[in-house]
Amino acid sequence: MNTNHSLVLAAFAAAFTLGGCTSAGSGSAALPALAPAAIAATQSVAPATFSTVDRHDSASRVVALPTLIVVANTPTVSFSEAGTFVLACAVQITSTDPDGDYMVVAYATPAGFPVENAPTPSALALAVPDLSSNSKTLANTGFPGNPVWQGVRKDTQTHCIDVTITVPTGQASGTYATTMQYALLEKINHSLYATRVTQSSSLTTTVAGAFVR
Repeated sequence: MNTNHSLVLAAFAAAFTLGGCTSAGSGSAALPALAPAAIAATQSVAPATFSTVDRHDSASRVVALPTLIVVANTPTVSFSEAGTFVLACAVQITSTDPDGDYMVVAYATPAGFPVENAPTPSALALAVPDLSSNSKTLANTGFPGNPVWQGVRKDTQTHCIDVTITVPTGQASGTYATTMQYALLEKINHSLYATRVTQSSSLTTTVAGAFVR
């Protein structure tokens, strides 16, 4: 787990929503997409080091830290035919921030099946079905990626992430490794967020011999 204070100028553009299985707490809401300009405007500052559990303020009081827990329920998949396949609750994420409002964002690496560099469409998409029926293609966009959900201060949320993989006809046989990156961004003001916690999960996709080009 990494914690730092990279600042993101979060200018929001056209809205999209993502959808998980269970939700604990209130305040969940669909988020708009980050405009390309917001990604270009990312600023980095020196990382601040915290305990992964708690820290002490100047008065030696224990201060709770934001939490981002990622559980990969489906770390490996195998396909022997072309088509679109939904991995229900492939990942489960729990998020909370005791200090302020926040949002959870995601992106994937590296480029190459099933993930592509934007704007080339990826074969990997995420949905959080208990928040929305919509899904969002997860491209190799780099930080800050795509908003997944948002929460208010002290709001703990747990959601399942459905992962959809589309295997095209003619996809070369092989094993493909994907890393899905997640970050909890704390809201500093109406347009500025600070990265507080990052996590990741791995997905290994095997395509069988029916896809020889």
